[in-house]
Amino acid sequence: MSIPPKASTASSAQARLDYADRGRGTGLWLAASFLGEFVCPLVLIAVESAVGTLAAAVGLLGLASAAVAGGLLLASRRVAVLDEGPRA
Repeated sequence: MSIPPKASTASSAQARLDYADRGRGTGLWLAASFLGEFVCPLVLIAVESAVGTLAAAVGLLGLASAAVAGGLLLASRRVAVLDEGPRA
């Protein structure tokens, strides 16, 4: 049986939390997920009216998502380097 992607990523995110904080982490994870599922069609409708077609709106949303993911990746690498601190 395969694990759905949301459950898999939620499990890996929860593994980083202390046991006492896992309930709050699960709630925040679900709230963010459901907020994204609610807002996505509204954003697509707005972008579709601006660009003309739904296909172009989905493509633009995909490019924006890739840009945000790249920015977060760079930010996480920077934080990891800053956490290491200067080497003696």
